[in-house]
Amino acid sequence: MVAWKSSQTWEGMKTHMGYNQEVYDVECMAIAQALGTAAACNLAPKCITITPNTQTANWKMVSDEPGPGQKYALQA
Repeated sequence: MVAWKSSQTWEGMKTHMGYNQEVYDVECMAIAQALGTAAACNLAPKCITITPNTQTANWKMVSDEPGPGQKYALQA
């Protein structure tokens, strides 16, 4: 799920990942989706905070090595 604050309210977006996904796929997809949502905003946000549940997802996002989450790391 991706959530953001719009004025005084919170908005969000959920996505079904399908089956046979690993935790890295889910975390990396959420990061890629958050970045895509921020990029699509009409007004550029001053600050973006992305908080995945695993430090490994952070490391995966800066690597193009094959493995779980690679598709989303490349997308981001």
